[in-house]
Amino acid sequence: MPRLLSISLVLYGVVFSPLLIAEEKTRPVVGVVSPDPISMDMLMQLVMGLLIVLAVIVVAAWFMRRFGKLNFNAGRNIQILEGMAIGQRERVVLMQVGEKQLLVGVTPGRMETLLVLDEKIEVEKQHSKTTFAERLTQAIKQKAVAS
Repeated sequence: MPRLLSISLVLYGVVFSPLLIAEEKTRPVVGVVSPDPISMDMLMQLVMGLLIVLAVIVVAAWFMRRFGKLNFNAGRNIQILEGMAIGQRERVVLMQVGEKQLLVGVTPGRMETLLVLDEKIEVEKQHSKTTFAERLTQAIKQKAVAS
């Protein structure tokens, strides 16, 4: 009897399992939505995310160029005392190297000593007590007055 039961279960599985599998494939699944990877909603979400990331990068680069003059005066023997832009990519920099002061021309491709000063030029250390918010409001007011 147990042997007959096991044989009948195997035959039942062999005969009816393809029908059950076919029924599962044709029956729609309720509650599960598979998003189309190339749908217009997904494409718009991707483009908007990309634009936001690019905008953050551009704004950060602008702020670094405009306000973020990084201070590399941490060296003991070499200090940049002052600098002035004379073109879009050219600068003149007054440097203190040990006891000497040098006037250096800086371009994207090279640096050249323009003058070694015999007498030291005293440069005032300007420690700005203004916060970023105050600088921003001043810049906005200047833009409003100019336009």
